[in-house]
Amino acid sequence: MAEVFDGVPTRFPGLREIEARTLERFARTVAPRGKFTVNLKFPFPEDRLPLGLSDPEKRMFLENKAKRIEGVLELPTEVWLIEVKERLVPSALGELLLYEGLYRQHFPTGKKLVKVCVATEDDALLRPSFEAAGVRVFII
Repeated sequence: MAEVFDGVPTRFPGLREIEARTLERFARTVAPRGKFTVNLKFPFPEDRLPLGLSDPEKRMFLENKAKRIEGVLELPTEVWLIEVKERLVPSALGELLLYEGLYRQHFPTGKKLVKVCVATEDDALLRPSFEAAGVRVFII
């Protein structure tokens, strides 16, 4: 379930401890103040469920197939889509591109979407690819 905060988040449902600490540090030290949502889920379409599942199986399938983004920061003119990783890894770039499309589909807004990757460890080989894709990288 998503948690919404006016300012710095204090709870981090669904995040591993390292991700939670990194996101909290980012929110306290770097991020501008705004409406912060933690663990925003994009639901799997129920009309795409496999046939023959029991109700408990359907719930488990939907939970497992849902996509989630660690953080969304809403500002007056921008929405930051925030992916948190222990270290800068290629999968973060793909996830942010996916989340950008899902966010536009589920939460249409006239605001600019800004892709953000927050990590504790940099990778000089990967960083240029993130920047070329328009991703802001913060090493915390």
